[in-house]
Amino acid sequence: MTPNYINELAKRAFTKISPDEWKQSEKLCRYLREKPDSELALTQELESRVPLQAEIAWHIGYTPSKWLLENELLEVQKRRDQHDIRKKETQPSAAKSKDAEEDAYVRAANLALMGLCLSGGGIRSATFNLGIYKGWRNLDF
Repeated sequence: MTPNYINELAKRAFTKISPDEWKQSEKLCRYLREKPDSELALTQELESRVPLQAEIAWHIGYTPSKWLLENELLEVQKRRDQHDIRKKETQPSAAKSKDAEEDAYVRAANLALMGLCLSGGGIRSATFNLGIYKGWRNLDF
């Protein structure tokens, strides 16, 4: 089961931010004077203090989008493993990818992944988006 973002943020922050570093950060102390004594206590604080979540995410460089990408990369790799699809012979399996220390953004770039978002919820936007898909198909994109 995939951990939720707050649990993962608390785990990483508890490991990366020392009590002294916490005390020296005016921005963190604005929301919580001292670093909590346990990862669980930090998780509880993060659940009730959204501004603290944002400050810690910025402080350690672990945003919700990064967490989401890490989880999506695992799913992409599981699917590639299931269908025996490899970009390179050295590409690790999903089990190995989960433990990789390499940054999620670097892994996504190395896998040459791309995403597409089409907005709108009405018939006009659906028709327009379908036209784009058909055009790409005709171009063998």
